Amino acid sequence: KMGVYMGIFNFFIVIPQLVAATVLGFLLRILFGGAPIYALVMGGVSLVLAGALVLRVPQAAVRRDETLGGGVGAQRARPT
Repeated sequence: KMGVYMGIFNFFIVIPQLVAATVLGFLLRILFGGAPIYALVMGGVSLVLAGALVLRVPQAAVRRDETLGGGVGAQRARPT
């Protein structure tokens, strides 16, 4: 099963790369006149914008008993 899951995960990496390799060269010529520096600038602006927007995502409250390990001083249930 692990090989199947790794193959499916690999699709989510390979397919966007194939789409980018197919389409972005054409868009670079059309939108930026063939100057790749503008594509790099657009990537940088997207990075900063994504970083600013992620600050607006609310954090869900996590109860102490739901944390991994239970926190400091957590006791384990003893088998009966």
